[in-house]
Amino acid sequence: MEVLSFMIVTTLLFAEGMMLGSTFFSLRKERLLVGSIAYPLGAMLNTALYYLLFLMGISFTPLSLTVGHILLLIILTTLTLRCHKTSTEMPPRKTNSFPQSIDVLYLLLIAATLIASLYYVLSMPTFYWDTFTNWNMRAKHLYATGTLFAEHMIHMEYPVLLHSLQASYMQLPGWNDTLANLSTFLLSLCSLSSLFCLTNRQYGRSVALFSLWLITSVPLITLHLRQGYADIHVAFSILLAAVLLHAYRENEETPLLILSTLFVVAAAWTKLEGLYFGVCIWILLVILRMLSTRSPQPFLPWGLLILLSLFWPILLWSRGLSASPHTVQFQWHLGEIPRAFEALFLKGTFGMHWYAILVALLVSVSQKTWKTLLHHIVFQWAIVSLGLLFIIYFLTSEAIWLLNGKTFSRTMLIPTVLLLWSLCVHLGTYDSDGET
Repeated sequence: MEVLSFMIVTTLLFAEGMMLGSTFFSLRKERLLVGSIAYPLGAMLNTALYYLLFLMGISFTPLSLTVGHILLLIILTTLTLRCHKTSTEMPPRKTNSFPQSIDVLYLLLIAATLIASLYYVLSMPTFYWDTFTNWNMRAKHLYATGTLFAEHMIHMEYPVLLHSLQASYMQLPGWNDTLANLSTFLLSLCSLSSLFCLTNRQYGRSVALFSLWLITSVPLITLHLRQGYADIHVAFSILLAAVLLHAYRENEETPLLILSTLFVVAAAWTKLEGLYFGVCIWILLVILRMLSTRSPQPFLPWGLLILLSLFWPILLWSRGLSASPHTVQFQWHLGEIPRAFEALFLKGTFGMHWYAILVALLVSVSQKTWKTLLHHIVFQWAIVSLGLLFIIYFLTSEAIWLLNGKTFSRTMLIPTVLLLWSLCVHLGTYDSDGET
């Protein structure tokens, strides 16, 4: 029954996601890209269905969810038939290609990491105590009660993209921890595949494989690919939103901006950090671009962003709940900065990657290409994220989560993946004349 449930739900989410994705890209020309973004988009549509059923006062049951997805498929089919979408253009840029043997090596290293993670998901139980008592338990409560809020439900303030995704797989077989983690592993896999497709489309195969290897080889990401925490899903959604926003800035294709909006909303629907490291920074960067170019942006992405990203906080406030389980107060903790450097450089959480980031920044300065780097929107997103992270952990009571080592490194994944990707593509497009 578990295998049947997995096949049915996965096929359903992929079908819905591909229909929505085909309104952004030509399915004939961009089949791999549309297939990669299908599951993340399907997970978003699934979450939206849960929200809609809750607002209508309908319990989450196999019947209500089945009827809801059938209606969703009918709507998406109609939308797809009426939308004659030409391929969104992202012209490839000049890159420095590696020898094919190097590309194969990166591919094998990435595959080894993902296969090891999949083996762990399928063969080992969830061992993170925080996952067992909070994340997966919240999903289990949602599945068991058939509603978003119920008496004695744990952490009702958690956004529910991952929880609703896991609960959807449990409707036929009942709760299964392996199936819950497998559903989110597939989300990680498709997010990484989407990143490869987008990077390959813009910068070539070598840069795409190198950037993907850099990201998956971060020790904390390798660990979290086993599933159990939401942090890598927030980081990957924000990275995809930033890459799509960069592609929009390069090509002025409105579908890219709308898709960027959807991924940043997905981050906000996954964890609270997605709201201020994702939505708030997206708004800031787009406003700055509007001011610098003096050109208005399309209204639809803004409307989607405001409506969808604020839905969950407004729903919480309407029920007298706080959006955060923590009480945040302004406090001075600059003396703890050495603890942050220790976490980044000495504890092994990020391996040698932050050393590599510093070296890449020095190379960019020495080659006098840093001005180009400063105009790269993904790099800008990373710098603003670092500034926001500085405020949170050194100027507020959230410093406690740096001192006890619980959340600082996980939150730090967001600027880390943004910096790794932006520096990789920046140096990957550098030529001997100092041009990018």
